[in-house]
Amino acid sequence: GLPRRSAPRNDDKVNNMTDLETYKNQDELYFALNSQSIAIIIISSVFMLFLAWQVIVSGMAQQYPMYYLFSVFLAAGAISSITFHLKKPENKTKKPGLYIDKQGLEMVDVGFWALKLNWNEIEKIVLRRQRNLHYVCFHIKNKSSPKMKPKGFMGRTNAQMLGTPLFLGAIRIKIQRDDLYPLIMHFWEKHKNL
Repeated sequence: GLPRRSAPRNDDKVNNMTDLETYKNQDELYFALNSQSIAIIIISSVFMLFLAWQVIVSGMAQQYPMYYLFSVFLAAGAISSITFHLKKPENKTKKPGLYIDKQGLEMVDVGFWALKLNWNEIEKIVLRRQRNLHYVCFHIKNKSSPKMKPKGFMGRTNAQMLGTPLFLGAIRIKIQRDDLYPLIMHFWEKHKNL
């Protein structure tokens, strides 16, 4: 007869980052950075740098000035992206990633991705989608807080696009994209008046 098929493994949902209800029952949570998505960005940037170099050395850039400008712009963007993503977070006492507890949340990351907020200073939380990317955006009560100052060129660009310089990108964190917003809303609603 045919060999019996073994039952599918029941993987730990928490480790696979899919069990939202389990998350909600925790008092403290940690989600590591999504190293896979960061690696893809770095590899793409290296490819862009290689492409820009090929345009310059091929002689096309000398014949067509617009190609030269384009390749220089492409190379500058690629180098900036690579150096940005290879930097270490300023907070060296914690592993990079997202921390959530009763007090608030902290994203230990580089540049404009770094974030630290207490639940009681948040006025509202909005989910925004830009080019198929999900962002959890935070609007705080104190509009004159130093936290409202965007960090760098990309920080200013994202702040204009999202309406606030305080946000989390779901792609940066090892959690199901659709779990991030409801999880943060749950913690905020539960602890914002403490």
